[in-house]
Amino acid sequence: MKIAFLIVDRDHIGGVVSAVHNLAGALAGRHEVEVVALRRARDRSPFPLDPRVRVVNLTDVRPESPTGDAEDPLAVQRPRVYPDDPAQKPPKVGRLAELRLLRYLAGTDADAVVSSNPRITVVLARADGGGYLRLAQEHSHPWGYAREVKRELYPAYRAMDAVTVLTPEVAERLQADTGGGHSMPAVPNCVPPAGGGGLRAAGAPFIVTGGVLKPHKGFDVLVEAFAKVSGEFPEWGLRIHGGGPEKARIRGVIEERGLYERAHLMGPTERLPWELAKGAVFALPSKREPFGNVLVEAMSLGLPVVSADCDHGPRNIITSGKEGLLVPPGDAEAMADALRVVLGDPRARSEMGEAARIGAERFDEAHSAERFEAVLEEAAKRRSQEVQGRVSVDGSGDVRIDLHGAPEGSEVVLHRRTGGAGGGRGAEAAVFPAEAGTAVVPRLGGPGEGEWRVALRRPDGAETAVGCAACDTSGYLGAPRLSREAPGLRSLLPYVGEDGAPAVRSRVRTVHAEVRSVRTEEGRITVVGELWGAEPGPGARVEAVRRGSGVCEAEAPARAAGGGGFRAELPARVFASRFRGEEAIWDLWLRPDEGADRTGLCRLDTDVLRTTPVFTHPDLTVPGPRRPGARLGPLGLLRPRRCTVRVYFSSADRLAVKVVAAP
Repeated sequence: MKIAFLIVDRDHIGGVVSAVHNLAGALAGRHEVEVVALRRARDRSPFPLDPRVRVVNLTDVRPESPTGDAEDPLAVQRPRVYPDDPAQKPPKVGRLAELRLLRYLAGTDADAVVSSNPRITVVLARADGGGYLRLAQEHSHPWGYAREVKRELYPAYRAMDAVTVLTPEVAERLQADTGGGHSMPAVPNCVPPAGGGGLRAAGAPFIVTGGVLKPHKGFDVLVEAFAKVSGEFPEWGLRIHGGGPEKARIRGVIEERGLYERAHLMGPTERLPWELAKGAVFALPSKREPFGNVLVEAMSLGLPVVSADCDHGPRNIITSGKEGLLVPPGDAEAMADALRVVLGDPRARSEMGEAARIGAERFDEAHSAERFEAVLEEAAKRRSQEVQGRVSVDGSGDVRIDLHGAPEGSEVVLHRRTGGAGGGRGAEAAVFPAEAGTAVVPRLGGPGEGEWRVALRRPDGAETAVGCAACDTSGYLGAPRLSREAPGLRSLLPYVGEDGAPAVRSRVRTVHAEVRSVRTEEGRITVVGELWGAEPGPGARVEAVRRGSGVCEAEAPARAAGGGGFRAELPARVFASRFRGEEAIWDLWLRPDEGADRTGLCRLDTDVLRTTPVFTHPDLTVPGPRRPGARLGPLGLLRPRRCTVRVYFSSADRLAVKVVAAP
């Protein structure tokens, strides 16, 4: 099998580069393996790579390279598919690297392509290509990524045949955040024995550690813990290897505690295993650690470990009391107590160190290659069993899902999408039997309010994605959405999700105000609609609530028009009069009568999935409030500020009014 790993670059010191190199080398004995880097900025990588692994650099941005791409204007243009980071000027990955990546993906003969970066995963999901397996590796906690990255990444997962994560806890959280239905096996990093094997801890009286000097690494906590025990163990020292922005602050803590002759910042090194091997105890004080490559490297040297029990790596690597001790993260006192146990008992150090050396073997090349090959095998099996679904709306408004290739006894599972970009937790699921290859999702008594992703649950309990062979919404407009059996709005609208899989939008409102018409003319905003599940009373009115404050700043009577209909007019000037120079937004609500709860003015009785770009209305330009100190007009009068009043449907399909300064 030919396996290609995609990575941004191989040039910097970081856990992702090390993990990719290690796994690629582990697989090279039985497979054809290549590492594809989007950019090359240095002559060599700080991490070794098995010579059997082929390296492909898509761009060469070394300024001294005579055949490089540093002068190509596309190298500094913003990418269009690869999620851009506007803070990077120029972009680290520009349009040139993006185009070459897309070209590579369209033409590669690899059997499996593995993305090792969340932004690359987005490109891999959208790229044209052959029938290769598509996999993503998550080396961190994805819920901590920037919202704009998650917005594109979480849907991209569904185009992957598998998404490997480092621990079971990450898999559980990520399944909940993204709505489930993914294959997310827990695959720990490949960490070969430090120094190539044979290197053993010398046992000098040093507590050793290493990593980038950033706040989340907690080295200040380790210094504080060492300060608490240093008087009891005067022969012991502390060595912290690494560089980073926290260097000056950590040095300050060392000096404040009077430890400057025994606690040392050793600086960054490319020979970390040999430096760690000089010590007798390894400490990991991190506040978060998705895995912990350096922890496994230290264990392979035979070093006992004192580690913070942070999310989620260490607790999946060591058992407290066996290979070392786990303590609460950020707790200097608890870490000091653990150090006392290990420093004060040579026999315990020896026993823990030997257990650590043996425990590290399960992360070596042989075991790691077997784990990843099992992932590839399962992904290929899932691909061969992929089920295609044809989704439609019948005359009752129910959604019909006809499945091709589903085994008898399967069920359709709807997983609720939580938080748009997948930012929520605890996703719910609704299950419907697939009888004779067809599942029916009922409009009445079906899923609750929300957007739902469709997955298939096989008889053995395994869930797989469903491909979308067709999505027919032509029956939606002829089906009932309002009925005597269930007052208010009940509607199901199937659609094709960003990942190409079927999904269902469900709207369930006991009382619902449906907007039928919005006119913006002659300085007025005229709203005509229908109230479902209630009748507009004599006190019915439309209220404009400023977004962010929740304060009603304008209102107008909603006059009944028969059959639940209503009509309201709001002068545009009332919004402009409250304009203070910065963008202002009001959401429009209907209060059906005095004392009744508000209900949003929405446009949901439509087969249009996203109303914002479709239902548009002409802007109104009206005078705003006078500005103090404004220039006088030709007749000696204050020239009023002009405002643009814009009426639109928000991403929640709710009618809103925005005011900005007129150009």
